[in-house]
Amino acid sequence: MCAIRSAIDRKEHAILVLLDLSAMFDMLDHDILILHLKTGFGVSVLGLIWIHSYLYGHSQTVAIYGYQSDSRCLSGRVPQVSVLGPVFFMLNMAPLEDI
Repeated sequence: MCAIRSAIDRKEHAILVLLDLSAMFDMLDHDILILHLKTGFGVSVLGLIWIHSYLYGHSQTVAIYGYQSDSRCLSGRVPQVSVLGPVFFMLNMAPLEDI
C-alpha cells in the first residue's frame, strides 16, 4: 500500500488488484497442486505419494435425526479442519508471483 500511496503522491498511475480467494481455500485442483509441489518445490516421490493419499479418497455422509445420506466422494477438496489446508493453499498460490 505504501508504494501505491507514493505513486499517487507523485501523480503517477497506480494499479491495485484484489483477488477474493476465500473459496479457493477449500477447493484446490489436486493434480495442479501435486505438479506445483513436484516441479516448483522439489517434493520427493515418497512425499508426493503421501500427499496424494491424503488428498484423494475422502468421502462424506450427513446424518440428521437418525437418517443418514449416501456416502459422497469429495473430489477437489482439502479435508475440513485440516492443518495442511492453509499450507496447501499457500503452496498452490506461490506460482502467482511468476505471472
